Amino acid sequence: MNYFTSDWHLGHQKMLNGLRGNIFSSVEEHDNTIINNIIETLSPGDNLFFLGDAFWKYSSKEVEQVMIKFKKHKINIHWILGNHDKVSWTKYGCVKWFGQMKDISIDKQFITLSHYPMLVYNKSHYSAWLLYGHIHKNDNTWDIMKDDLILENYLGKSLNVNVELYDYKPLSFLQIREILKDKPENFDLIKKNKKDE
Repeated sequence: MNYFTSDWHLGHQKMLNGLRGNIFSSVEEHDNTIINNIIETLSPGDNLFFLGDAFWKYSSKEVEQVMIKFKKHKINIHWILGNHDKVSWTKYGCVKWFGQMKDISIDKQFITLSHYPMLVYNKSHYSAWLLYGHIHKNDNTWDIMKDDLILENYLGKSLNVNVELYDYKPLSFLQIREILKDKPENFDLIKKNKKDE
């Protein structure tokens, strides 16, 4: 199966008191919750599409220890780098590819993966999806995006897969499809003529 998530920010103390509220008593509890939720949700051979911002001030040894856990459980990580990521972190065995952006197709659904939201992306005018992260629910960008219905309509078939928005668990492709089916079409969708239908 295919799962999607972003913005773990493992080791990031500021996340506990600010952007994620006061739901964790320590960085260790925060980090272990995210790691364990991934291991408990995914089965061996599953793909985890991670859309950026994994660690914060983790040593190379700490990064390696997390990646060894995922590798031990045979989780395939496909990594889109975020603004807080380092290319050197992707060298630990279970990472399939990495970069700034990636286009994929699952069950004939075209998807653009990015750390950042965008209004227009590859095949957005053909009802492609955009999955992204970066926006946290307790920062000012979230407030603007959440309250601006015009912006929501422009974003159409896109979804922020930030781990904090989904109980610190990754979302499956099927869950995302269910969420996006009720969202408006992309604003740049090319509509078919009646004669084409």
